[in-house]
Amino acid sequence: QAQKNWLVQLRRWREVLGTADARTAHDDISAVRDPHAIGALAVLLKEERHRNVKMLYIDVLAEIGGPQAIETLLNTSLQDGDEEIFHASLDKIVRINPPHVAAKYAEALKDENNIRINRAAYALGRLQDKSVLSPLIDALITTHYTVIPKGADNYTTGFASPVLSGPQAGSPSSPLGGTSFSAGGETKVIPHTVNNQQVLDALIRLGGANFGFDQRAWRYWLANENRKAAPQLNWRKE
Repeated sequence: QAQKNWLVQLRRWREVLGTADARTAHDDISAVRDPHAIGALAVLLKEERHRNVKMLYIDVLAEIGGPQAIETLLNTSLQDGDEEIFHASLDKIVRINPPHVAAKYAEALKDENNIRINRAAYALGRLQDKSVLSPLIDALITTHYTVIPKGADNYTTGFASPVLSGPQAGSPSSPLGGTSFSAGGETKVIPHTVNNQQVLDALIRLGGANFGFDQRAWRYWLANENRKAAPQLNWRKE
């Protein structure tokens, strides 16, 4: 019930942000520290279209803290179509540096969407956690697919340019908008193999080496690094 109440209250304050009493509403939202408000903030963050209001919600989530708030910030950093919101959310996560967050970004390296892969890699480079070197190597080169229904002039693609920017999420041309088709008939599936620059940059930053997009060389290097880091046992009897 508290979560529902917060959604109602925050929606009221959001409506006031466009009026002469905007400063009061802004201050009221900024002062929220109740963890029960996190769910409502997550909902409003997805609905919001104004960057400044999104930034306000992100600030409040970071101040509330805790696993649920961190998860909301992490999902926002991967999903929101606004690059500035990506950086703002990631800045909060890097500052807080919660446990296990690198593992969650490493999971996103398996995403079907190329932009999310590169965003996750960029985040891992900033988090400076060397435990993710192996999944980064796996994501160095990825394959994505364009599906074209038979006879269709327009189609949605799951492939996206390996950059951090892009159209607003949810727009028809958004690379974050999904990969489904409802058209019948035969379809064509066209694979696209992509070199992920942000993955390479993260590997260089974390590993201090540069083997370009040669995954075999990177794996050989990592195996050597792991051998050097392993404790040496002396079996000789004294």
